[in-house]
Amino acid sequence: MPDPGPSRVPETVPLCEKCGYVIDSLPPDSDCPECGRPIASSLAQARPGSAWQSGRGPAVVRWTATVWGMARRPRQVLSCVDLDRSENAGLLWFSLFGASGLIIASALTPIVLRDIGLGTLKPVMTPATAIGLGLILLAPVAILLALVTMLTDFFLRRFASLQGCRSQSSINETVICHASTGWLLGALAGYVVVMSTSAVLLCPGGLALTRPDLEHAGDLVVVAGLPAAGLTAWAWFSLLAFLGVHLNRFASGRVPQHEGRVLRPE
Repeated sequence: MPDPGPSRVPETVPLCEKCGYVIDSLPPDSDCPECGRPIASSLAQARPGSAWQSGRGPAVVRWTATVWGMARRPRQVLSCVDLDRSENAGLLWFSLFGASGLIIASALTPIVLRDIGLGTLKPVMTPATAIGLGLILLAPVAILLALVTMLTDFFLRRFASLQGCRSQSSINETVICHASTGWLLGALAGYVVVMSTSAVLLCPGGLALTRPDLEHAGDLVVVAGLPAAGLTAWAWFSLLAFLGVHLNRFASGRVPQHEGRVLRPE
């Protein structure tokens, strides 16, 4: 039957993941009448899950593999995540704490490097002070990122609904938790840029310390480290979250099968 609109179809009714056609009661070994995609490939049972969801190996190893996968082939990872699994909170918090550490480092490292480069007898911040302050700020910054993640998720759900996409809580939770790796990847990219710029401008013999015309550039690096890393991290996360919502706009949870046909759960 034609789809009256994915957002208006009950969440338990399976849809073709390519075109949104209602495949309720169609044989799993047949093709979608609308676009020709195999019915079986649109069922949740066909999703192998991400490295994090595999349950194989320590959590740190699974998290690292998932981050690497999201960096190399995000479309593939977001298209195969198991949308019925709810054990994704660990993935979210691993990513948020990692991103928080990198964002804090992007803010504090230029200050430390400038003091070292200037040979200041009474530095604004010593390396030991920076490490201690970073540890104190780690949890609050991670919580702040979690709040921004929730707010972004809220607007993405409204946007998905306006676009006629499904907005199931279980699907959004899985997508957002995997997209949270974007916080880490974006923070890492921002940190690399800040560190590279700081090394050129602020380290002993750096351009900002030896050339008066570039002194303000060094000050800019010190001031811009935090917003540069934070905004890059948020942008990367938002892009992955949007991609995940788009790729799973017609996705469904697991549905039972009977006599070779897909059945709608009661």
